[in-house]
Amino acid sequence: DDMVAYTAQFFQKYLEDTDAFGSYKPASFTADKFSKEEVLDWAKTKTDSYDNVNIENFNESFKDGLAFAALTHALEPSSIDFSSLTPENAAENLKAAFNAAERKLGIKNTLNPEAVLAGKVSEDDIADYTAQFYKKYLGESDIIKSAAAPPKLGLTGVKFTPEDLLNWIKRQTSDYDNVSVDDFTNSFKDGLALSALLHAMDPTSIDFNSLDASNAKENVENALNIAAEKFGLARLVSSDDVVNGNASKDDMVAYTAQFFQKYLEDSDVFGNAASRDLGVEGSHVIHSDLERQKLLDDLQNRKDALLAEIAGLQDKIKDEISLRKKMAEEIQFLKQQASSDGQLRSVLEQKVKMLESLVDGGNNTIAELSQTQKQLAEELERQRRRGEEMSSGLNNLESERSNLLTDAETKANALRELEERRNQLLNEIADLHRRIKEEMERRQQQAKEIAFLKNSMEHMSQKQIVQSKARVGLDALKKNLEDHLEDLYQWRDLHDIDMKEPVEDFDLSSILSNLNSKNFEDQLSYLDGRLQEENRNLCRIIQLKDDKAYLDEVILKSGWLVMKGHKEWKKRWFTLAGNRFSFYEDETSEDVAGSINLDQGCDVVRHKATKEEQGSNKKVWPLKVTVGERKLFIRAASKKERHSWFAALSSKIAHLNYVKHCTETGERPDSRLVGILNAASAPFLDISNKPITNAVVAAIVKGIPGRDELEGINLENTGLTSEQFSSISEVIEKLSKVAQFNVSNNKLDGSIAEKFVGALKPEVVTDIDLSGNNLGDEFLKTVGPVIGTCSNLNVCDLSNCGLTGTGIEPLVEALSQESVTLEDLSLNNNKLGDDGVSSLTSLFSKKSFRRILLANNEITDKGAEALANALNGTTVEEIDLSGNKISGKGASALKKLMESTDSLHTLNLASNSVVADESSSDLLAASSLKIAALTLSRT
Repeated sequence: DDMVAYTAQFFQKYLEDTDAFGSYKPASFTADKFSKEEVLDWAKTKTDSYDNVNIENFNESFKDGLAFAALTHALEPSSIDFSSLTPENAAENLKAAFNAAERKLGIKNTLNPEAVLAGKVSEDDIADYTAQFYKKYLGESDIIKSAAAPPKLGLTGVKFTPEDLLNWIKRQTSDYDNVSVDDFTNSFKDGLALSALLHAMDPTSIDFNSLDASNAKENVENALNIAAEKFGLARLVSSDDVVNGNASKDDMVAYTAQFFQKYLEDSDVFGNAASRDLGVEGSHVIHSDLERQKLLDDLQNRKDALLAEIAGLQDKIKDEISLRKKMAEEIQFLKQQASSDGQLRSVLEQKVKMLESLVDGGNNTIAELSQTQKQLAEELERQRRRGEEMSSGLNNLESERSNLLTDAETKANALRELEERRNQLLNEIADLHRRIKEEMERRQQQAKEIAFLKNSMEHMSQKQIVQSKARVGLDALKKNLEDHLEDLYQWRDLHDIDMKEPVEDFDLSSILSNLNSKNFEDQLSYLDGRLQEENRNLCRIIQLKDDKAYLDEVILKSGWLVMKGHKEWKKRWFTLAGNRFSFYEDETSEDVAGSINLDQGCDVVRHKATKEEQGSNKKVWPLKVTVGERKLFIRAASKKERHSWFAALSSKIAHLNYVKHCTETGERPDSRLVGILNAASAPFLDISNKPITNAVVAAIVKGIPGRDELEGINLENTGLTSEQFSSISEVIEKLSKVAQFNVSNNKLDGSIAEKFVGALKPEVVTDIDLSGNNLGDEFLKTVGPVIGTCSNLNVCDLSNCGLTGTGIEPLVEALSQESVTLEDLSLNNNKLGDDGVSSLTSLFSKKSFRRILLANNEITDKGAEALANALNGTTVEEIDLSGNKISGKGASALKKLMESTDSLHTLNLASNSVVADESSSDLLAASSLKIAALTLSRT
């Protein structure tokens, strides 16, 4: 009671002098609403540090939802992931902010997201909704309740200050280890002070002794959660701000004052007796620090006495529990003893019954024994007679034994002869075993020699194969080195690069001379070393070229852009030179105001166009340049200007990243790719016939998004995988002029179908070469319909793509469209068979092709005859049916087609099954045709 009365004075002081805390303004609570200006200033202050949030009014500033999201995040950081939001997704931002505010802060949504986005909500409605955040921040409800509490204790007029509140907290936590409260910031960092304050108010609320000061974040978060759940205290501070010391003194005073407020509310259980026990009248005011200190000392003494009394009661409770436990154990023992006695009594009763039954049966047992004695006497007589019979038999056996002794001598002689014969046979068998063992050992030795010779032959064969392949690889390595050095010297001469260290010119005769004196392994090592050295030289030349351009102040691009400052947009002169993107106060300034090093993991992204300012119809075109965690927002005056900057920056970043990768890994730079990335215009991308690496793919993906002038892509024979193609196709999809695709002879499969369709522009594409990839029939099901819409298609090569006769039908349907003008039908090296030819015949009746290439497709005479009938009367010029299963019958039908079709000048039937039989006699008959090649072989 004393403590309640005394500490209530602090709360009264808090209510009267709240401005001293800096966060609260009691005057604002006198009206149902705050002024719009007050709420706007508060919202602007709370969101000042958030990107893309600039609150100027209650209309345009809140449309994209970022302002509402920032206010929600400021009051409860865990309620919403603000960093994932962007201005382009305004509708999603508004919904996420309203839901988070209602779910985490209890602020009921009174606005419609679509109406806010359309500008159909008045400023007053937005201001009223925003005022709920302000009320939540101030903790309006709790403060008003607190203001009514002191009069119940009769302590109206008592005042307290933040220092008094700090002294109250010190006293509450003075008995706790590792807790020393000296201020409202650093003293609360490890969470122990807040935990001790909770434990002092309710020892059951938290296990203070289990806490460790090293777990500061966990301690603070736990204390804030318990205070909110058990005492209903508002979370006016975040755990991160408290641990990092970023929570202001005013916020900490406001938060800890809630503990004192809760203390005052709970003190009502003492009733009005609090003031009587303290001897304080309702109008009494404490005037001196000495009087206040005395009351606090008295309260501390009473607290110590109560704690001692509680400890004594706890000891008595423990003794009572121990006694009751012992009594329960004794009762259990007695129950077990009684159970054992009952079981013993039952056993004894059973034994008594058994003895009584034995006594009753005694007389019957004597009669049974007499009968048994009589039976034994009769059995003894029978045994005596049996003995007499056995004695007589024994005498007869003795006589027989005498007769047998005479015959035994004769038998013994015969046995001796048999034994001798047996021994002789055993010796012969032993000799035979010895000879068999010797023969087996000889054969095993021969088998080992044969196995050794086989292994030697296999080893020599493998070594011969390995050496043959290795020599082929060695020749390829020599050629690769020679080509690489030629590229290197041409690049160096082209760009007039002065190397700091002398670079030895390539001398093939000198290298061959060095190789002649080395073994095979040393030759490989020597050539690999030379290749790696030249790779490094090429990287150095490319870097020197970049450095030289930067030192010579070669400006790749310059112009005016508007950049975002801390609070406003500023117009600056930007330049791109070397690996730096710099800006100046104006175009005549020589002092760099700021720059970005583009080889430090940079990225550039185009954003959706926005209006320059409120009420204006003029659009601006933004770009975002990021370096790690740093971001630079810039705007161009036109879409064309923005695009030119994007193309220049993305190409330069891709170039720098690629050269850096090659330098670090020793990978040979592709000078063609470097040239494309540095070119002002690149209408064709050709990096064919060399293995493509992930670094090259990454450079293409980063470097060509802004290359709208790109018309053709050649990735032939590069080992391109489906995964790599998918990455590149996503970039090609955004380019509008790509007309030529050559991805032949790679490692693509049917999974690229959707990506390939997305990259095609039917009204633009002219050439498609997919040959040499295992695409399969499923690929044509997806791609076929799109090919049917390509009105300018001249070439579509699907040779060696794993297509079958039934799978070709979607292509036939697509090529039958009137809009398709394809001249060459290239389907060599598939598995079409006669079924595929049957499908194609319907196409030939609608379309005329210049060249029909169907080599190596397992076509027989049936397919050849069907093809000859379908092409009769067309303007076909060349037919290739080599490598099929056509005999003389099919060949004769095709010859007749050629005789009747003047435009057909070439018919290739090489490597077929044409034999010299009756059906093929017409092939050599006189005609106007010329046989370009004739090969005869035996069948």
